[in-house]
Formats: sequence, structure tokens, C-alpha cells
Amino acid sequence: MTTHEAKFLKHNIPVYLASYTFEKAPIGKFPLIDDMQDPIQRQQFYKRYKEVTEQARMDMINVSFEHTKDQKKQYEQQYNVELQQVWNKEKTLPSDQKLTPTMHSLIRQCSINIRAHIECLYKYKTQLFQMKTNAK
Repeated sequence: MTTHEAKFLKHNIPVYLASYTFEKAPIGKFPLIDDMQDPIQRQQFYKRYKEVTEQARMDMINVSFEHTKDQKKQYEQQYNVELQQVWNKEKTLPSDQKLTPTMHSLIRQCSINIRAHIECLYKYKTQLFQMKTNAK
């Protein structure tokens, strides 16, 4: 799932950024700046406020993306370790307690089905995101 989440973020962050306008966002309105009497000073403060806010938003997006990549790597390592432990334990079992070829096939098929369902979920998540983006 984290593999698909990383792909989703990598693909959709640019789409989100292209559709985002600071001026229309709730954070784009800041009463203290709007109440300033001097238009030049108000414009300078607003410009600086916008720069700081957009930089913070980009930093949060980058942190989120890096976290997803780190989580993906961690889960892959954990999965590989646990899978290796299962197969190592399988090798040490007496032959009457080992998984049969049919059981191996069922496990493999379940894994394929789970992956297909996850891919389908992220396909729909991507389509929903695109529909929301196009609706703006």
C-alpha cells in the first residue's frame, strides 16, 4: 500500500499544486494585513506572508512525501524479513508438517488477489482525486 501511496503522492502533488491558488484558500485571508492602512506596507506584508505560507506548505508536502518513502522502505524490509523467517521455519519442519504445493499455490494466489485489490483501490483514489481537482 505504501508503494501505491508514494506513487499517488508523486503523481498528484504537481496536479494539486497546479490547481491551488493562494488567494482563494482560507489561509490567503489574514485580517491583520487587511486592516493595515498603508497600501504599500499592506502589500509588502501580504507578499511576505504568502511566501512564508507557501514555503511552509511545500515543506509539509515534502516531509509527507519523504515520510511515505521511508515508511515504504521500512515495510518492505519488514515484509522481507518476516517472509524469510516463514520460509526458514518451513525448511526446518518435518515433511508431514510442511506446506503442500497446493497450500503454496493458495498463498501465492491470495497475495496476487490482495495486490490486485490494492491497485484497484489506488486507481479509484486517483480517479476521485482527479474528479475533485477538475471540479475546482
